[in-house]
Amino acid sequence: MIRQAIKLIWNQRRKHLGLSFEIFFSFLVLFAVFSFGFNNLDKYLQPLGFEYEDIWTFQFNRATQNDSLALAIDEIVSQQINNYPEVEAMSFCNYNVPFSGSVNTTLVGHGNTAYDTQIHWVDDNYFSTMQLDLIAGRFFGAEDRAMAKIPIVITEDLANLLFPAGDALGK
Repeated sequence: MIRQAIKLIWNQRRKHLGLSFEIFFSFLVLFAVFSFGFNNLDKYLQPLGFEYEDIWTFQFNRATQNDSLALAIDEIVSQQINNYPEVEAMSFCNYNVPFSGSVNTTLVGHGNTAYDTQIHWVDDNYFSTMQLDLIAGRFFGAEDRAMAKIPIVITEDLANLLFPAGDALGK
């Protein structure tokens, strides 16, 4: 039946030119919708790389620019939170935690290539709190605070983009 309809349209194509365009553009719209859907499904099925169950976040503003006072406030807050028996681990990080809807981006590059990436300022406990898996190298710790350069941990995807020929450690 569809074959017969197509044959009728083709034989009188001058009369049905508008219908032909309508079918063509309908196909394009369907293709775009399905491409968008399958692309988002693929993103949804990718592993997150961290645990999100039983993770709670709260925000507070120290309202101070003094680093020594801020560290003291962080220590007091950390001790108070860790006093609760329900708390297994806690960490400090900036406002763009996962699922918050906030982003903090910066340009990260090596050589002639640079990529706009999301950046998270975190403390030493963040990796164990979020149960992140480490592929190579190590997570930073208290010994890294005195370094001249700020240590960073990058994702495997970014490492492959910036260093396609080899290892990203120490670079």
